[in-house]
Amino acid sequence: GQTAINFGIHTCKPPSVPMADAEPPEISVVQEHVATYHGSAVEVAFLPDKGRVLLAAESFEPGERILLEYPLVEAAVDQGAAAYKTLQKLKEEGRLEFAPLFYWAALCTLTAPEVSAASCPPWPAVPETTQGHALLLHAPPEACAEPSASTRAIVDALWP
Repeated sequence: GQTAINFGIHTCKPPSVPMADAEPPEISVVQEHVATYHGSAVEVAFLPDKGRVLLAAESFEPGERILLEYPLVEAAVDQGAAAYKTLQKLKEEGRLEFAPLFYWAALCTLTAPEVSAASCPPWPAVPETTQGHALLLHAPPEACAEPSASTRAIVDALWP
């Protein structure tokens, strides 16, 4: 039978419930990427109770590599970057919920025009296409309707 591999860390058997009638539009973007770089061995689907999953389209041997995917964005900490220092200061002040690295990774998914508008020297940026792909991995829009207090603190500090 088919095995569904969640884009996170879970694996499961596909449920007997049918796929959602309306798949999220990003499924086609992810499916195109998978088909281009991984052929027809797996396909992307949307399961209502799991979200985006990879379905095996053929049988695999135990331990066989199904696909190899490189990181979309790499965010190495730059202790000397003014923006990273700002994140550290905000954390020390108790204004960030998570570690500075979490927010640094998010800042490193901004485009050059977005980074250049900050009040401190620029940090690594990504092309608009890469940013679009990274945003596909983000939580659903309804989960992000309002910026968190941490996000507001960062925006206020870096884009006053």
